[in-house]
Amino acid sequence: MKIRTGFVSNSSSSSFIISKDKVTDWKELISELKELEKLVDIERGYHASHWGDSDETYDVQNDYIFVETAHESRARDILNRHVKDLEENSYHIDV
Repeated sequence: MKIRTGFVSNSSSSSFIISKDKVTDWKELISELKELEKLVDIERGYHASHWGDSDETYDVQNDYIFVETAHESRARDILNRHVKDLEENSYHIDV
């Protein structure tokens, strides 16, 4: 596993760990990710509960959030809106 600081757009996997203090509106970020999960479920016609290679969408642990964006570019769009300087303030994980 490789962990790289910053945004990596050419990776086959797109998982990010972001500290709460780098997010402009934590509650709004979580709310938008929850809404996206519901939308993806509706679009697929079943309860998918994940969109990433790791079978995850996002997970909150204390003051950090893990977001999987491998197959859902809209999740990355949400991150771009809510994370100050996403390229500088995230850890990218290659699995």
